[in-house]
Amino acid sequence: MARMSKKKKLEMLDVARDEERNRIIKLLTEDDNFTPS
Repeated sequence: MARMSKKKKLEMLDVARDEERNRIIKLLTEDDNFTPS
């Protein structure tokens, strides 16, 4: 049970990290100095 719970938490963290990264990328793309690598 703890293993499943831990796995679920990690999945939630991964989703949150993806959303945060996408939000930051969106902010950066609005900057003229930003060039996607």
